[in-house]
Amino acid sequence: MVRRLTTFLIVGALVGAAAAPALAQVGRTELRGTVTDETGGALPGVTVFIQNEADGTFREVITGGDGSYFAAQLLPGVFTVTAALPGFSTFQTTGYELRVGATVPLDIILGVGALEETVTVSGQAPLVDLTSAEVGGTLDNAELVEMPLVNRSAFAAISLLPGIQFLPSSSQGNDGIIANGQTAAASSLNVDGGYNNDSTGGGAGGSQVKVAIESVQEFQVVSGQFDAEFGRSSGAVINAVTKRGTNQWSGAGFSYSTSTGMTARDYFNNQLFQEDSSVEKPPNNKYEFGGVFGGPIVQDRAHFFVSLERRLTNPARTRQFNSRPDLDWSVPEKWRAWNTMYRVDHQINGNNSWALRFMRELSPETDRYGNRTLTSGHNQEDDEMIWVGSYTSVIGNNVVNTVRITRSYENAAGASPAWYDLNGHVTRDGQMRNLAPGYRMSSFWDNIAPWAGGRIDSQWQYNNTTSWFVPDKMGDHDFKFGGTFHRSFIDDFRENFLGGAFHFNTDMPFDINDYSTYPERLQIRVGAPTGNQFAYPINTWETFFQDKWTLNERWTLGLGVRWDAEMISAARTDNPLMVPGTDPRDWNNVSPRLSVAYDVTGDGRSVLRAGYGYFYDRTLFSGLDNVLQDPVINNSFVASFPRGGGEQGGQEDPGPRNGMPIQDPELQQALRIGSAAAGECGPATIRDGASHCPLVNHDFVNSVYPPGTTDRFNESNVYIDNYRRQQPLFKQLTLGFERELMPTLSVGVDYVNIRGSGLLNRINYVAPLRSGTDSSDPLTWYDAWYGTERGGVYDRPENGSPGIGGLNSFPSCAAGAATAGLYSNPALLAMECAKVDPATGLGPAGLPIGVWQGRLLSIESVGLSAYDGLNVSVEKRYSDRWGMRLSYALGHSRGDTFEQYGTNGVSLNGVQTQVLGNLHMDRNWQPAEQDRLHILTLSGRTELPGGITLSPIFRYMSKNPFTVYNARVDLDRNGTNWDPLPAGSYNPTAIFPDRTHRNPITVEHNGRQGGARAADFINLDLRFGWRARPAEGDTLDIYFDIINLFNRPNFNNPTGNYDSGNFLNYTSLRSGGIPRQANFGIRYGF
Repeated sequence: MVRRLTTFLIVGALVGAAAAPALAQVGRTELRGTVTDETGGALPGVTVFIQNEADGTFREVITGGDGSYFAAQLLPGVFTVTAALPGFSTFQTTGYELRVGATVPLDIILGVGALEETVTVSGQAPLVDLTSAEVGGTLDNAELVEMPLVNRSAFAAISLLPGIQFLPSSSQGNDGIIANGQTAAASSLNVDGGYNNDSTGGGAGGSQVKVAIESVQEFQVVSGQFDAEFGRSSGAVINAVTKRGTNQWSGAGFSYSTSTGMTARDYFNNQLFQEDSSVEKPPNNKYEFGGVFGGPIVQDRAHFFVSLERRLTNPARTRQFNSRPDLDWSVPEKWRAWNTMYRVDHQINGNNSWALRFMRELSPETDRYGNRTLTSGHNQEDDEMIWVGSYTSVIGNNVVNTVRITRSYENAAGASPAWYDLNGHVTRDGQMRNLAPGYRMSSFWDNIAPWAGGRIDSQWQYNNTTSWFVPDKMGDHDFKFGGTFHRSFIDDFRENFLGGAFHFNTDMPFDINDYSTYPERLQIRVGAPTGNQFAYPINTWETFFQDKWTLNERWTLGLGVRWDAEMISAARTDNPLMVPGTDPRDWNNVSPRLSVAYDVTGDGRSVLRAGYGYFYDRTLFSGLDNVLQDPVINNSFVASFPRGGGEQGGQEDPGPRNGMPIQDPELQQALRIGSAAAGECGPATIRDGASHCPLVNHDFVNSVYPPGTTDRFNESNVYIDNYRRQQPLFKQLTLGFERELMPTLSVGVDYVNIRGSGLLNRINYVAPLRSGTDSSDPLTWYDAWYGTERGGVYDRPENGSPGIGGLNSFPSCAAGAATAGLYSNPALLAMECAKVDPATGLGPAGLPIGVWQGRLLSIESVGLSAYDGLNVSVEKRYSDRWGMRLSYALGHSRGDTFEQYGTNGVSLNGVQTQVLGNLHMDRNWQPAEQDRLHILTLSGRTELPGGITLSPIFRYMSKNPFTVYNARVDLDRNGTNWDPLPAGSYNPTAIFPDRTHRNPITVEHNGRQGGARAADFINLDLRFGWRARPAEGDTLDIYFDIINLFNRPNFNNPTGNYDSGNFLNYTSLRSGGIPRQANFGIRYGF
């Protein structure tokens, strides 16, 4: 033992020394079976003793009258199973592996003999679960640490299973997956049964606290037909089971690194180098090191386990700007992270045990640019942690109960580096107002990144789950039931646009003598000088009942029902569509689940499985936070000059794009021309060597919107909740077959059909109509649903609108004179109301004209989605020194919202196709953002003679969709400039022969949303190395990972904006689509 620890410490010292030159859900399993004599007669009263071979913890059960036994909620591991009954020989099997999430059978035959006579048999748990209709798979720790995983990400391994796309992130630790054509946010992640998801983005950024792969014992991934125990997800349910200490001292230490010399130039940097040989290759360094260690506190009773991981990464990035090649950049980002985990397990006695786990990750990132210039960087800081405590009790012979409490916490902030220099992330007092404005050019952002803010995400979850085995009641019943209370509380602050952001219709530098370079719009946050601060809680209640009914040796029926209720407590009193102080309550989310599994051949090797069920997804804060961030009455909102449109979309001034002076008088006054010589200008002006720059005339803005905390009408886009909002519902049907061809080889195929309804989207109640189709043509705002079944918003006291000063919250022009004082521009009010026909009281479109000059967006459940997929899998479990997986999915995901939930992107302005009171949802039916027809992965690992190891991963994903449109044209005149261009072939070099095109592509577009496809994904990663075994149970691995072996560039889709200088030109690589890179690793395990 001393020698092993010494070896471990030496390797750890080598690991640490190498740092200097590099950079100066539940997670349980079940065992069941019957005990018979040699004639097949049932044996009651047999003592079955199940002991974990690693840590000595045990469970003892007694067979019932029909000879059956059942052990529920066991922690996964390798077990010795012993069965004893006086008059019979003792049965024993060793090395019996129970994997997470499975119900594993073990039938026992006792022969007549003396009790002290032990018959030992060898056994291996079957590959095929004959009792379940779930679609998915498991991954053990060896697959995590022995494969060449991009970013050493667990999600790179999880995506080796069928029907799952890997989504590497452009920021550290935020990798995710897409399962069965659903959104990335739709997957739910758990660590040792505790909820480990971000309240805002769900599974879109991976887990809340990142799980280090060295600390994971096993992953269970269920992508379809999960039992009623699991809910609030339409994607996959992922259970991470962390390692725990054993009776033996065990652990591992590792080092993993790369450097600039081990990384090829990326595609764009190499292209710049071909144009100019002086272009340098950006630094690209990575060093990761750490280890895990565990052992006994008390033999067979109490154990500990710890994990520590440090990441120092400088990933190189390149961006091209076709219209401004002088702004091209190739630079490294800077990522840093500490990841820690501590776990303690204690078995008090044979019937009671508890465990406590704590995980934390600190992960700051700096020098992030995205589609921005080097003057407009963005930094991010995250501090995330989770506690999971559980207590398991065995009650009698057939009941097991687990109580679990989970606490998670995240403190995140992000903004311009200049904001951090002013300590804005600590003071939260509006430091962005002291910075220069951002410049939104036609194709990119410049000067200063205008966004700043952060949040604290605090969550508590209380769960109780009971398993009750009832044998010999028309078969055996494995009942499972329980409930969960989940409390989420977000404390949010936003300083976005406090310093202002100008919009330009060009990418050229500002020239005081060239009107075409003047801004055509200003966005600026007004009101409270500290910005917008708000908090919002959501309480969720969940309960379920599940019966896994084993009818006989070949048939298993799954019957389940689940109920969920989410309750946000916004309690707004200014919502014209709801009774003051109330919130939507969706009480009828009952989810029936039915599944059947049939042992086709009766030999325990083939299963035919089918299932149907309702799956209600959770409502993410990313879909609800606008209700509190941008309500009707607000003390801080983003105003626009010219007026109207808010933070997303709106009105542009027609002057600059036509080479004329600014036409809007307020924009004229809100613009101040600064002098570079006087030191007034921001970094973009200094870089360009310009003499002058556009600045915000804060004195004028303050005269229009006096600063302070007084509540006033929000003149930006307004978001309100609605009784029509419900949890999205997904109806899922699966049919599959799996066959064990040999003890370590299985093949399976599953058809998955998912139909979603009630997806969240934003319905516009105060909708604009342009006077023409140019994006600078003026807008008139109407009560869009006046006289319809949905109903308009103006003068609706019957809906409980509280009014302000006795007035309705949304006054029409009929009340204009009395309400003029509530708005910052009475002249604008008078101008709009002058359009009203005195005879009808209506505007030109035959609807009431609203004095509201922005969208009023109600969050409602109107969206639909559909997915059909065929998953094929071949798995060779690792044995005889080799194993492999082949996964293929043929699928099609579509719906009436590009990103499915309408919580970000273009749908932030509402349904793109809405024109006044018609949603035109049929026009919006399109392939989903995540739609890929083919997904193929092939992976394997082997150890050759002499200790040579080899592990490849090949991935192919077909093209995903995007839209070809012109942001300067609003064909349906609805104020959103995302209308697809006509069907046809689009070649940017033929359309714009005078532009610079460095990576143009030709696409076929069908004239609808999502009607074009461009970038597929092909990648081969390879690990080769050498393994030594210094001592029994010890391994030393030295290896190289070659990521992207063939150096194939994998691009992001190009912009489809006809008006952009980068139209249909590749300008960036897909996240994770790094150039060929060698990584050197060393790992010692004992």
